[in-house]
Amino acid sequence: MIYFKFKSKIGNKISYQLKMRVGASVYNLFYMIIPVVILLLPACAPNIKLINEVENKIQKAEEYYKTVEELDAEKKYADSFSTAKLELNRAQSYFSKKKVKKARQAASNSMIASQKILKRYYLDEIAPQADELIKEIRTKAGDDTDNPLNEYVPELHAMLDYGRELETDQETALLDKFLNKHGRIKSIRRSKDTLSSKKINADVSFKPGEYNLSANGKRILEKGVIKKIIAIKNRYCEKYPQSMITMKIEIKGYTDRIRFNESKPLFKKLTKSLESRLPPESEPKKRRQFLNQRLSELRAKSISDYIVLQLSDYHKNDSNFKIDPKPVGMGEILPSGVKPLKSVGDSKRRLCKIYFYIAHISN
Repeated sequence: MIYFKFKSKIGNKISYQLKMRVGASVYNLFYMIIPVVILLLPACAPNIKLINEVENKIQKAEEYYKTVEELDAEKKYADSFSTAKLELNRAQSYFSKKKVKKARQAASNSMIASQKILKRYYLDEIAPQADELIKEIRTKAGDDTDNPLNEYVPELHAMLDYGRELETDQETALLDKFLNKHGRIKSIRRSKDTLSSKKINADVSFKPGEYNLSANGKRILEKGVIKKIIAIKNRYCEKYPQSMITMKIEIKGYTDRIRFNESKPLFKKLTKSLESRLPPESEPKKRRQFLNQRLSELRAKSISDYIVLQLSDYHKNDSNFKIDPKPVGMGEILPSGVKPLKSVGDSKRRLCKIYFYIAHISN
């Protein structure tokens, strides 16, 4: 019994020591393997960051290629177009075979070739169109500073500046910039081609001392403005049946410099809810200018409201046509083309200008 216990104690001790040695070896081996596994993991597992980068690059190359394809670049710039197409196909093929680095290089080559096409197209087509449009706008607007086409001239000059940057290799033909300027050229030309204007004399369109349209004023608008707008609207709705067409209508009203009889009802109408803004009687010039400014605003709005009402009844079932009215009061400012006279009541100053054109077509 004693021998057995003794033997058992010795056996357990030996077994424990053996386990400790084996355990230590396994422990040491485990911590030797871990660094090796960590080093090998990037080589064995896919690099997710690189894959995402290359996938985005290929997508961008596809966008560039699609754009140059729509420009009919295959005929105009055959060599660069062929390179863009070939390298894009290679990039897609390499990527499907998990050769991501080769796919990245091929996608870059395709984008460079497409950018070269965009650059040449901009210099050959867009910049000359911008230059020509500036000349056409100046001819059409003449000395009329109110003509909304004048607002496009600085933008067109900026397009020419961008072309000069491309020409001197200071700028890469980026897709977003290209598409924006390409689309704007089309939009500005459409606005220029569709713009019509009408100048109406306030004396025959409004009753004296009134800002509501007279019957004669309504007839002038129906014949000289509304019918023309409807004709333009029908033409473009038929041409772009699936697009939203926006017709912009700008009205600018002018007055003379005659003082107001403040005992008349018109004075109360012009100052209603604006008493706190009305200059004091001690400043008669500012008071008169304030009232004339208000009268010009209300007359411009009266014209705008009537045009919008008539057109709304006409196109109420056309969901793809929208009117964007912009009435503006010019007050006593001298209209362009009118020579200043000594008479404060010069009838040539009492007029309203109306401009209408297709401002936007969206898919």
